[in-house]
Amino acid sequence: PKIQNVSEFNDISDFSLKGSLEYYILNNLNLKFGLENKFIKSTYRQTWDDGLVDITETRNHFNSYLSAIWRPVQDLELESGLRFDSFTGKKDFHNYSPRFSAKYRINSISSVKFATGIYYQYLNRIPRAFFNAIWTSADDYYDESRSIHYILGYQRELPGAVSLETDVYYKEYNNIHQFNQNFLADVTPTGHSSTGKPLFNSTRDLFSTGNGESYGVEFMLKKETGIIDGWIA
Repeated sequence: PKIQNVSEFNDISDFSLKGSLEYYILNNLNLKFGLENKFIKSTYRQTWDDGLVDITETRNHFNSYLSAIWRPVQDLELESGLRFDSFTGKKDFHNYSPRFSAKYRINSISSVKFATGIYYQYLNRIPRAFFNAIWTSADDYYDESRSIHYILGYQRELPGAVSLETDVYYKEYNNIHQFNQNFLADVTPTGHSSTGKPLFNSTRDLFSTGNGESYGVEFMLKKETGIIDGWIA
């Protein structure tokens, strides 16, 4: 078999501007508002004896959010919000993401909480077997990833300034991307480099896409005060 000389380069640069504001309307009601703009450039380049992958993408990601925190009674806190994302490049994505959480204090040392929301992700870390992961972004061939979270939690204060947190969660995912191990056989080159090698400068067929879900239980012991602090989960 022929031994290939392979080199690879993957880079993400991110320049961000953001601001936030919190406004207390009443003793039991306050609003949070924020916005952020990210200027993103990603490069993925792989060379081997018989070809060249060279993909450079420039993206702009703007997002803003508005949430309200309301305490109708002393032991109950409700938070509801909406986030807007605009991700632009060769293809534009515009998404609204509602969020909601509720926390109820059972007594002076314990509380329960529930949270749900929709989350969008435009930058993706693509894992590969035996190789470093690839960072890439949504484009004209691959839509953004989406997840819906449902979390139910319990928190209790323990002696010694230690707290115990337990979460039960379920999350469902759409548009999970995975590196296509057979892309050299599946993809037609878009041209040739200056050295005559086949050139791939598009993400078309570079990844496989599917859906998924995750669920489980998390436990965390946390100590935030004293000479020694930390957590274990």
